[in-house]
Amino acid sequence: MLKLDSSKFQDTTLLCQDGLHIVYGDYVFTVIAPAFSPEKLSVWLTKRGIARACYCFSAAKGAIAEELVYQLSDPDRKQSYINMFEAVIESSHG
Repeated sequence: MLKLDSSKFQDTTLLCQDGLHIVYGDYVFTVIAPAFSPEKLSVWLTKRGIARACYCFSAAKGAIAEELVYQLSDPDRKQSYINMFEAVIESSHG
């Protein structure tokens, strides 16, 4: 189980269950182990009420905590992933 310093994520909620879920409003960044890359962990983004996920990034298992802080503690970087997700959803409905 990953351990993260929640003070690095000002506007999010960290939920630890069987994996790691970082909740930001209606959006959830989830850390999973890819089936074909056992040495890495990947982060996927979902949204409440939408049965679709978008890939965000991967990192080596030993570096995922540091990468999560880097990618998701910056509001602009986190928003860029949300914008990407919304663009993918919009294009699939348009």
